[in-house]
Amino acid sequence: MAYLRISGIMGAKLSLDSGPQVVHRQSFVKPQSFRERQLTSWIRWVAKVADTEYFIQKMPSPSQIADYNPLASPAGQLVKSGEEAKVSASKMLQLGAIARATPWSIVSHLINTSIALIAFRTSVSATGLLVWALSSYAVGCWILYRWFARRRSKSRTTGLKDLRKPQSVRKNVITGAVLAAPWGALAFWLLGQLPQHQELVLITVLAGMSSGGATLLSAAAPAAFTFVVLILGPVSIKCLLLNTGEYWLVGALSISYALFLATTIKTNAKLFADNGRMLDQLENSLAVTEHARREVEHIAMHDLLTGLANRRAFLEKIENGRDLDRLCALLYIDLDRFKPVNDKFGHGIGDKLLQGVAARLRDVVGDGGLAARIGGDEFAVLMMDVEDQAEIRNQADNILKRLSEPYSIDGRSISIGAAIGIALAGHHEFVETTRFMKMADLALYKAKHEAECRCSFFTQAMLEELTQRQATEDALHLALAENQFELYFQPIVDLASLDVVGAEALIRWNHPQRGLILPGEFLQLAEEINLLQAIEVWVLEEACRQATTWPEGLTVAVNLSPTHIEHSEVVETVACVLAKEGLRPQRLEIEITESALLNDNIEVRHKLERLKELGVKLAVDDFGTGYSSLAYLSRFPFDRIKVDRSFVQEMLSGRGGASIIRATAEMALDLGLKTTAEGIETPTQLFELRKLRIEHGQGFLFTRPLSAANLAAFLASNFSRKSIVTDTDISSVPASKNRLFA
Repeated sequence: MAYLRISGIMGAKLSLDSGPQVVHRQSFVKPQSFRERQLTSWIRWVAKVADTEYFIQKMPSPSQIADYNPLASPAGQLVKSGEEAKVSASKMLQLGAIARATPWSIVSHLINTSIALIAFRTSVSATGLLVWALSSYAVGCWILYRWFARRRSKSRTTGLKDLRKPQSVRKNVITGAVLAAPWGALAFWLLGQLPQHQELVLITVLAGMSSGGATLLSAAAPAAFTFVVLILGPVSIKCLLLNTGEYWLVGALSISYALFLATTIKTNAKLFADNGRMLDQLENSLAVTEHARREVEHIAMHDLLTGLANRRAFLEKIENGRDLDRLCALLYIDLDRFKPVNDKFGHGIGDKLLQGVAARLRDVVGDGGLAARIGGDEFAVLMMDVEDQAEIRNQADNILKRLSEPYSIDGRSISIGAAIGIALAGHHEFVETTRFMKMADLALYKAKHEAECRCSFFTQAMLEELTQRQATEDALHLALAENQFELYFQPIVDLASLDVVGAEALIRWNHPQRGLILPGEFLQLAEEINLLQAIEVWVLEEACRQATTWPEGLTVAVNLSPTHIEHSEVVETVACVLAKEGLRPQRLEIEITESALLNDNIEVRHKLERLKELGVKLAVDDFGTGYSSLAYLSRFPFDRIKVDRSFVQEMLSGRGGASIIRATAEMALDLGLKTTAEGIETPTQLFELRKLRIEHGQGFLFTRPLSAANLAAFLASNFSRKSIVTDTDISSVPASKNRLFA
């Protein structure tokens, strides 16, 4: 009878076997316990009427309906719980009896029509009764057809709230009226014309029809009221019009029964409405929960700043998305010069720069791969299906080209670069995810340290280098702990008098197996593993300790790296070492390479000024090979300029070395700075440097670097053989044999 736009509800399949997953985000507010009991009791009653024992067995308990959290597992992996299914189940159970009873109620209507046709055929006009019966059959068949049509339709109502829509109310009222009208018309026509026993049959049928309709249409109260009124209304009116005692009584009973049914309809409608509101609230809460779940899922798998996939999503893609039958490429991308930009312009500009990089990376990669941000200025690309290495190289070149183009950010033009390391896997070869990423990381390390090529493919030789590197790292830590380092000293000589005025401390690693290792082989690695500062502090302490054993007038020069100057409490360290070893600050000279002055950092300048206040001398090492801005010589408190050995070697070649040294000497003289030339190997070079007014020098011409013991013997000789070299000697001896000491 009452398909009422709900006939498709019971067609859905339920799966309530799996309970909700425990989650940790905000909890849903539990329904009141009275509502829980009311809901469950009503559902069980309807299910019993509709013979839905299956749903009784599978139906969640009140606590299961109430106790749940909406979102995630502790790892942040968000999954749907079973709450949507529970809400759907509750709504289905509410409407199940009505939906299932619709065809049977229509069948009952048709049977009652047949009974009336048979029972009253001899008492009234056969033609009129046949017309009535055909009309009633037509109404029943039309409703039954609509019910089956909606059953087959994919458009099905999903909730009680649909019954409260104005359009649904109108259709339900019309349906109830069309279904009740034939019976009301039959009552008005036949009452008073039938024998008493037939009138009893008629009233019984009408009472049953009105009662059944009132019950089944309770979910749509206007339709239920219309149905009852159109059946019992004509009965009451006709009985009153007959104006006899018996019919008056029947009319009164009809009105009383209609009021009773109205009360029943109202009660049932309220129960439907209350339960519907509670279920709607639960459904709305689940909708909010689902939205939040999707948002948190997105946050869990994406980088918030750039919108690219994050490390977790990238790892999952590598782990689960690779096809062993196809060639797969993993590209690690590291930005060049990002840190200076971030330090100079601030994190706001740095963030916008990263967003610009991400946008360009997304454009280049497109749908052919997955781009991700896996670290501060580190990105990665996974290409899942590539033809060959040439295609990958072409894509890498495109990425390098796009990322190297200038960025316009807040009116500034910013240029950076990038390096790319590439690892390949596939062609029926399984590579473990951790190893795959390590391969790309090794290739990136290679690319970053090759100035001529910013893109590198992983090779097995890199793995061997890594093994050797790791062994060297372990050995470096052990060397510092077991005091395997040793200082050698390169004497610094006054070029005019050939007197020793000091010495530069040079570190050596006395390796147990490899012997004496020069600093160029391990200091770069020490800086990469954050061990350089500790080594430099050891050098500073040992150099100061050794200098206290020298003649009072000699100085000791110690090199400090830019990292040490910029990122440590270098002033406090130097002061502490001087006090500990008892060396006067004026005898210590700290040499700083030009790269430490690259950004004209105010903090670096302040540290150098504080060192100068201690009495320590400062020297610019390898002058002319790095930053070489003449302005910093006046801004920073230097005492000495050390001319790089490359200019000394080119001094006699005619390639401008002598001119550069002459200009440096004149500039230093004007600024009141001393000069030292490095790498002097021949008397001819010594003679030319004297003419260019370079004050001090060091090199193999005087001696090779000496151990502490040999330096003491060298100093004790008081440079006695310096008189063997004169200007005449220099001009007469071939340059290849010009050495002061063997």
